[in-house]
Amino acid sequence: TASLDKIKELAWFNSIFVGESEITLRQFIEDFERGTVKKVYCSDRELLQELGIIIPEHSIYYAEQKPDLMGLPVPRYDLLNLQRYINPPWGLRGLLQSKYRAPQIPIEFGRGCPHHCEFCTVYKFWGPRIRRRPVAEVIDELRQYPSKAYMVITDDNLAAVEKETINLLKEIIRVKETEGYEWKFFG
Repeated sequence: TASLDKIKELAWFNSIFVGESEITLRQFIEDFERGTVKKVYCSDRELLQELGIIIPEHSIYYAEQKPDLMGLPVPRYDLLNLQRYINPPWGLRGLLQSKYRAPQIPIEFGRGCPHHCEFCTVYKFWGPRIRRRPVAEVIDELRQYPSKAYMVITDDNLAAVEKETINLLKEIIRVKETEGYEWKFFG
């Protein structure tokens, strides 16, 4: 993250990424390996225009669409010391620490919002269509983490598609009951 003034100058950066980067990062790596890196990798033309970045079109790579969340790679938390992520960021810190000391792990379930609330950035950044990961993939990811962990479900519209959310929650309950996981969830 940098100041918008510095981003607009572009001289401060070899390349910048605007919007979601699952697709644009792959393209950047291919371009880097070929020695043809572009100045801007963008998954959201409107956002690029709103930022006021003026650059020749041949210096920009545009992803044709926002990424599908099916098949997202699972973060490699095994490379981190999860004990460094024990303290919850909210006001109940003392109570939660004494009862259930465990790492916090974000689990992405969905992105996007169909509403255009003027006070909110979700629509602008993630787009107007709600995109969800398959429940089976979320559960498979959960199984890779410690039995005792705070799972933070990242989805700005968790209850927007009721049927999908209920399916996810029922499956989490089933897995906790049948496989002995002791996860705690916040969303």
